[in-house]
Amino acid sequence: MKQYQVLFLAILINFLQGQVAPPEDLHINAPRTWALTNGIIHTEPGKIIPNGTVILRNGIIEAVGKKVKIPPEATIIDLDSNHVYAGFIESWLNVDSTKKNHSLRDHWNTNMAAYNKIVDYYEPDKKSIEELRDLGFTTAHIIPQEGIFQGQSALVHLNDQNQIVNHSVGQVIDFDFGGWRSKEYPTSLLGAIAFMRQGFYDAEWYGKAQKIQASHPQNNELVNEDRSLAAIWQGRQENNPFIFRTKDDLYSLRAKKIAFEFDLNLWLKGNGYEYRRINEIKSARAFIILPINFPGKPHVAQENESLQYSTRQLKHWDIAPDNALHLSEADIDFSLTTADLKDKKQFRINLEKSVIRGFDESKALAALTIIPAEKFGESKRLGKIVPGFAANLTIVDGNYFTEKGIVRSVWINGNLYKTKPMRAENPFGNWSVRESGRSWTLSLKKNKHGFSGELSRDSLLFDLESIVLDQDRLSFTIESDTVFQAGITRFSGTILGGTIQGKIVFADGSAAVWEGQMDSTFADTNNTKY
Repeated sequence: MKQYQVLFLAILINFLQGQVAPPEDLHINAPRTWALTNGIIHTEPGKIIPNGTVILRNGIIEAVGKKVKIPPEATIIDLDSNHVYAGFIESWLNVDSTKKNHSLRDHWNTNMAAYNKIVDYYEPDKKSIEELRDLGFTTAHIIPQEGIFQGQSALVHLNDQNQIVNHSVGQVIDFDFGGWRSKEYPTSLLGAIAFMRQGFYDAEWYGKAQKIQASHPQNNELVNEDRSLAAIWQGRQENNPFIFRTKDDLYSLRAKKIAFEFDLNLWLKGNGYEYRRINEIKSARAFIILPINFPGKPHVAQENESLQYSTRQLKHWDIAPDNALHLSEADIDFSLTTADLKDKKQFRINLEKSVIRGFDESKALAALTIIPAEKFGESKRLGKIVPGFAANLTIVDGNYFTEKGIVRSVWINGNLYKTKPMRAENPFGNWSVRESGRSWTLSLKKNKHGFSGELSRDSLLFDLESIVLDQDRLSFTIESDTVFQAGITRFSGTILGGTIQGKIVFADGSAAVWEGQMDSTFADTNNTKY
């Protein structure tokens, strides 16, 4: 045992001395303290701190305010009057859930998959996650999409670790059915509704039967286990949400009737037609996850084209952008989602259109933050910028609810993900640099041929070669002697708010970390902007 302890200590010492290559992302995701200063902080809808500061430590918001003491160890980022919102929550993200484990405890019909937990099958799609982060989302409500009783949704962070925030939010139900050639029941809408109702009746019987069998095993027939019926029964006992997918206003009314019959905690995945049934939906006491997928402009330039549109279709095209406003005025709880949009970028265009038509910005922000946070059971962790909450932030250059607002980055659990970084990181000037326990001065200059610089320490001086500046990334090489290793030594790093951190690769392929701080005395007058 001792030999392994000695080996571990040797590796640790070598790592601290820079003789062992560190993980590639060591300087990115290691716990750190950040001070985001000079921002317009939206702590929650309707509450703003101009020229405010947010302190982030180890993935948690430590402090926020106008006069906040900045810890000496904090890395300072000048937000340059960018808007700071609590990280947005995507309320509906469909993901594949076909990889089910078949069991003797399965229901006789594959449309009954209430036992299914989407977190057990979730395979993150990198492109989809990046699209959502580009829109300012930091967390997503992921949804299974197979069968009628489709299984349990979940809440996850949109970071590289895909952290699970809540493994079971609610039971998802769809009015799904096969065609007349389908080999499995149901094959019609009427059959789908009957299947749902029978499922709830069976689950109620199953739960009661299991209790009786457990307390009186003698003289009672053994009840076959059914993990789907058990999941429905448990969900009803705990008053968990039952989330119905709806295609139009009539589907919303069908879901309402079923919810009233079985006393369900009703949620609706909206459809854009809610304005037609405002009073009925309000009486349903349902929470709505609302897509803002508006119909395209009708082509009516020629008479024969205009004849293909009904008055009902034209009316919907005109009123659809007002749907959120009508729900808001009726005091119906809802959150917003990018669901049903072929192009996710259309989300902000449509949202701005709704705001122009009268949908209040503070209520739009609530539908992206505090309302979904509360409904998904995370009101004490997500949705606000207050001490103790998760360091999930959305940084916008301008007002998010206007076309000119640009999402620059998101923070998820205190880790930065840049979306459209500005070329604002300015490396020119003198830097105090440390590597492997040694201190250096790094000087960078701009000239007519590009960039030049040098790395110096006492009487030693190395000219920088192959200098590349790409957004916030800096790299260069030096031809060194035994101070480093004989040959070419390569430096690369990320500049962030007057600091730089990165990696050194020596001539023999080994690696170490380096970091630097901008010397404000020698900094370029056009210094860092976030």
